[in-house]
Amino acid sequence: RPHGGGDAAERGEVLVGGGLRSAAGSPSLRVRLVAGALIEVQHRAAEGGRTWATARVTAVAEPGLCTVAWRPSGQTSVLRLSLHGGPNWRFVDL
Repeated sequence: RPHGGGDAAERGEVLVGGGLRSAAGSPSLRVRLVAGALIEVQHRAAEGGRTWATARVTAVAEPGLCTVAWRPSGQTSVLRLSLHGGPNWRFVDL
């Protein structure tokens, strides 16, 4: 699977509407979506199409409301991650 990354200037808009893109995380979302979790968020690619950008969850303010640090830049964003809406995202299973 292709990996995106880079800093904010290289990432396009976050694609929304689908929520979690991996069945592996759905039953244990609250257990897995914690500080330290590694995720990928789908973005519109500069050349068209879609790409995945990697981020580490740095804080969870309430269930699903997460601060993430994009890799490799370290720039942070706040995202509301859920099963069925919001940004298209998935866990990175190492």
